[in-house]
Amino acid sequence: MTIFMVLGVLPAAILAIWFSTTNAIEVMRANAVDRLHMHTTSLAERVDKWHYGNLLAVRTLSWNPDITSMDSARQFPALVTFLNTHRPAYYVAATFDEHGGVVTDAAGRPLSKANYKDRYWFQEAMTGKDGAYELLISRSTGFPAFAYSAPIPDLPKGDLGDEGPVIALVQSILKEKKLYSGETHGLYTKETAEAVRQFQQKHYTGLTANGIADAATVQAIVNTGGLSWSHTYRDTLREIKPKGALVVATFLTQIAGFIDAVRIGETGFSYLVDQKGRLLAHPELARISEGKVVDYSSHEPVRSFLDGKSGLLHFEDAHGTEWESYVKQLDNGWAAIIQQQSNELMKQERDFLQYALLTTLVVILTMTILIWVISGRLIMPVHQLSLEAMRLTRYYSSKSKGEGTDAAKADADLLELLAKGEFPESTLCRASVSAGKNEIGQLTKSFAAMTIQLKLLLENFEQQVAERTAELESSNQALVEARELAESANQAKSDFLANMSHEIRTPMNAVLGFTEILKGREADPEKARYIANIYKSSKTLLNLINDILDLSKIEAGKLDLQYTSTSLQSLLTDVQILFGQKVAEKGVQFVVELASDIPKALILDETRIRQVLINLIGNAIKFTESGTIRLIAAGLEAPGTTQSRFDLVLKVQDTGIGIPTEQQSRIFGAFEQMKGQKTAEFGGTGLGLAITNRLVELMEGTISVKSTVGEGTTFTVNLPGVEVAATDSITRQSGSSSSVENLIFEPATILITDDIDLNRQMLMTYLGDWQFTLIEAESGLECLEKAAEHRPDLILLDMKMPVMDGYEAAEALKVDDQLSLIPVIAVTASALKQDEERIAALCDGYLRKPVSKSDVVHEIIRFLPHSTVSPTESDAAQGDVQLAGYTQAERHQPLADLPTEWRTRAKEMAEMSLYKDLAAHVETIQADFPAVAESIQKHLADFRFDLVLDFLKKTDHPRS
Repeated sequence: MTIFMVLGVLPAAILAIWFSTTNAIEVMRANAVDRLHMHTTSLAERVDKWHYGNLLAVRTLSWNPDITSMDSARQFPALVTFLNTHRPAYYVAATFDEHGGVVTDAAGRPLSKANYKDRYWFQEAMTGKDGAYELLISRSTGFPAFAYSAPIPDLPKGDLGDEGPVIALVQSILKEKKLYSGETHGLYTKETAEAVRQFQQKHYTGLTANGIADAATVQAIVNTGGLSWSHTYRDTLREIKPKGALVVATFLTQIAGFIDAVRIGETGFSYLVDQKGRLLAHPELARISEGKVVDYSSHEPVRSFLDGKSGLLHFEDAHGTEWESYVKQLDNGWAAIIQQQSNELMKQERDFLQYALLTTLVVILTMTILIWVISGRLIMPVHQLSLEAMRLTRYYSSKSKGEGTDAAKADADLLELLAKGEFPESTLCRASVSAGKNEIGQLTKSFAAMTIQLKLLLENFEQQVAERTAELESSNQALVEARELAESANQAKSDFLANMSHEIRTPMNAVLGFTEILKGREADPEKARYIANIYKSSKTLLNLINDILDLSKIEAGKLDLQYTSTSLQSLLTDVQILFGQKVAEKGVQFVVELASDIPKALILDETRIRQVLINLIGNAIKFTESGTIRLIAAGLEAPGTTQSRFDLVLKVQDTGIGIPTEQQSRIFGAFEQMKGQKTAEFGGTGLGLAITNRLVELMEGTISVKSTVGEGTTFTVNLPGVEVAATDSITRQSGSSSSVENLIFEPATILITDDIDLNRQMLMTYLGDWQFTLIEAESGLECLEKAAEHRPDLILLDMKMPVMDGYEAAEALKVDDQLSLIPVIAVTASALKQDEERIAALCDGYLRKPVSKSDVVHEIIRFLPHSTVSPTESDAAQGDVQLAGYTQAERHQPLADLPTEWRTRAKEMAEMSLYKDLAAHVETIQADFPAVAESIQKHLADFRFDLVLDFLKKTDHPRS
């Protein structure tokens, strides 16, 4: 019997192992090829995105009104701004007239007399082709580069009577938007002008609503029509005779990062070639930085690509090494290629095959032994037990009836006994006495005991079910009552948060608002100091209130995280600027270190990350009197995740007083401070680290502390599995950076609605510097009446008022056909998430009390026509500080006489924001260069290190 079992089981087992092994090898082979394909596709997508980003940038710049003017004086600032904005992506930007002559060079060099009409990119641009590109060698560096060109269109002025294909395109787009109902004949009529004016007024904030289709308006209409890269747009552009050509250039090293990011194993690498087989990017940077274009067409994968083939390729190089490569053609005709040695790629397959063969032998041997043992010790005894149990069952059943031992009749009698709840336990017990001491004997005895227990359980089963049912109903009722009590308590806590937020923030709004107004108006130094102290103390009180409300919201589960695409580099820069003055005043060095391998864009809650860093750095500054504070950001590869996720580590190190070991576990508790800490000296409530700890836990991270008394402290925040975002999706939370003093508003009517007079007066004072007509309302009902009467351009609306609150008023405004288009900005003291969501659905803007003048102005510029002094002019104005007793020449001419060593050292200090060192350095030239010294000192007083740098760079060739 054992032999038959072996012969029956082993072949099936061997066949199953072989089938599984074959399938596994095929899967591994397919996975290896899929990895090559996936990495190649990813590389191709990145390069395509970079390429088309360049095309879009040069096309957008060519439509700039300053560029289309063909006026060098207007083109030069536009080109310089473009290079500064996109640095270091581009290093050349220039314009050329229709004959190939240079019009403007952003580098500021003397205009070249060379003619470029024979260049490929110029010829393509003059035929109207949008976004031509050419591989060339940079004359200035000798490195390979790419030139991207676009035609500078001769756009119509957009006045009545003008005619052309661009006007026809504009009419077509406006017709789709229901703004124009005439024919698309390309003639600029009054009906066309009115449609353009409506577009400028309603659909594109920032355009002057004058009905003239200037270059900026045409570009806005084309962009909103979704035609920026359509065939319709390109065909229309080719019908316009270009006035000239625009060209920008970028080094091929810009895409080196894409290549470095793709590494497969120890031998795998990637590279990029153009449609002629010339090398564009390679892991070995020297191959594309030798002052020449490298021809790679003889390489086997490149030759295959030039022959029109793509996909997987197996080849052998000149050294006899076998390779597997994958070729992916890009949309622009280039090719992305990844290759890896065949031995490494298929190593997993070979190892698995060896392991499978060894496993098969072990399984055959093991199964043979097991079958032999099981057959002798289990199967035969169990079979014997089964026969004895059947015989015993039939015997007892027949004996209980006083009948014979007919098998069929005995089996029927047994079923009848079981249905009545009667069991032959006594017979089984007697049978178990004769059972052996092996496993089967123990099984027989256990079966008999189980039969007796089963009978006893069944006898009391109904009574137990009834008792347990009653207990369960009682428990369920208690759970319902407990849940209702918990929900009631949670709702009460939510109501308390809402009321506390509103009742505290409303008076704080008036205190901070009027204090800010007094700060700007008080000339007396002593009174100004008092006002500044009031403002500082009020801000401290507001921060304390915010901390308590944040902690309460976290505990109540009401604080939600808002994940967006965030630039960590920009966030750290903001934090460095925020604490710049504080560390300068204490004489502590503040260093920010950002690891180079951290992606530019991450999916984070920027507000809460900023709050964590501010709390940790604020503590470090508070307890550090000398030395250095470091903010370090680094990334660790997250185990078990793809390249799109990694662990983000943030560290704040200081050289402060340190924390004793026995107190380090207490500092994260609410209202906990270090034992022995002098509150009068250091201040604080003990909430900062508690909130920081809760926020990190909400983000599924951890925070830890290491500290040595007298040496310093290090806080480490670890956020696992942070997702990498696309760089073009970065969103910043900060508003416009323009100073309110640089804004000029057109006359407008603003309706201010608030039931508290102080709040209305504060807002009217904020807005009193501009030509606004300001109207007041004390309730939502009065707001509707005043809005219907005066038809304001903007409404500032408090949300919690008597008679009719702001929510009801906003709903009424939105359903009124005459008032629905008036922008409404909610001004509220609420800090709860559900209120923000409700406001977002009803209002166009949102301000949370207390509000500053800057907050109000930066919100209303989204809705009211205005103009802004350009940042360049503003900085220039700030850079030329007015110094009594010095002329313009006296302020700037001595710069040429400053020693080179002094200027170089001063620039280094300004770039590192070293306030005290730079102030002492300036004092060394006070006697010989008083005008220069006083100019720099005035900028230092405002911590404007950027203006110090601009001032020092006004002379390019100082004498040594």
